Amino acid sequence: AEEMTGTSRFTLKQEKPWWWNFFVARQFSHGRAFLVGDCAHSWPPFGGLGGNTAYADAFNLSWKLAAACRGEASQALLNSYDIERRQAVLSTAMYVLGLVPRPAAMKPLLAPVFEWWPFSRWMRLIWHHKSSGLHAANHFASSGIMFGGKLNFSPLVAREAILPPDDPACGYQPVLRAGARLPHLLLPDGTAIAEHIANDRYTLLLLADASATAEALRAALQARGVACQVARVAAHAKGQETSGGQLAFEYAKHAMLVVRPDLHVAWRLKLSARPPDAAAVESVADTLSGRSGGGTDRWAEVERSTDYDSMRSYRLFMTQRFQAKLRPLGFAFPQATKVDGVTKAEAIAAVKANARTAPAAKGEFTTTTKATDLPAGGKEPAAATGSERTGGEGSKEP
Repeated sequence: AEEMTGTSRFTLKQEKPWWWNFFVARQFSHGRAFLVGDCAHSWPPFGGLGGNTAYADAFNLSWKLAAACRGEASQALLNSYDIERRQAVLSTAMYVLGLVPRPAAMKPLLAPVFEWWPFSRWMRLIWHHKSSGLHAANHFASSGIMFGGKLNFSPLVAREAILPPDDPACGYQPVLRAGARLPHLLLPDGTAIAEHIANDRYTLLLLADASATAEALRAALQARGVACQVARVAAHAKGQETSGGQLAFEYAKHAMLVVRPDLHVAWRLKLSARPPDAAAVESVADTLSGRSGGGTDRWAEVERSTDYDSMRSYRLFMTQRFQAKLRPLGFAFPQATKVDGVTKAEAIAAVKANARTAPAAKGEFTTTTKATDLPAGGKEPAAATGSERTGGEGSKEP
């Protein structure tokens, strides 16, 4: 509260210990097993990104499992879940680390600074006006993290280049590119463009006259055992207003988009580009399906590709960066327990053992409750005696 408001003039009504964990699994899938939500990653509720990240996991995985149930899923399709989601989760975890407040032990040192009126006024201006969660501890502005995820290095995206993350992370910047989320657009007929996207298969979204290309791609995907639907929309009609402004004209520059059920663009065809020949269409179908024209699974080929090596290098970089940002927490919170490569029961035992030996009230993290939040009668509930922390420091790339 001091960091967000720039003042320490408030009354503490209740104080109790609060144990939290922070971990990211080494991998999110292995064979037929998939980790989703809190079993794949967990962190404190700063920014409210725990549940939202779990929903994104399910949104990414559900349509792939539906394809597997129909007998359409290639190995590349199923393995893409780990590739796509783990890099997104690591980015979210590092964003949350930037929101972790200072421990109680630092309050006596920081209080005079917070009370100094120039700093206090500056902090209020930052909190109310500056749109950067990383630089202003803005817990309620994270649209860039939630909507701006890019599927770089995904084996299912026919991308043209690596897409940089939104900067700052709290500001979502819609882009119409392969690998990015399909930007929201209200069409002239009053429907949202997302309403025309299938929820269990690819959608070939026709924005102009590209029927020949769409039919060729649909036939190529069908030959590989992959279902898709064709939808035609008018992103911008002359003389009609849309809610998208300049974004509507960006849509109008495209002849066709291939959109996944999780609303990410897998391939795009611009009006200014030459229509793809038969070989190019086959190549796109290979990428989207994870199979070659003869129905052979392409995962072994993907593993030998340069993009796959780049993906592994990027994941290792992100993992090491995440671990490096976690290390200072050990100094700021002496009661923190590092666990890695152990079972949940072993982690709980290590946390409890460390809690018994760590100095009392040193590095303790507490929550506060306002008087209006207390039970009827105004009596304060008994302080919590402690709970379990089951987290680890992070993950290491194998």
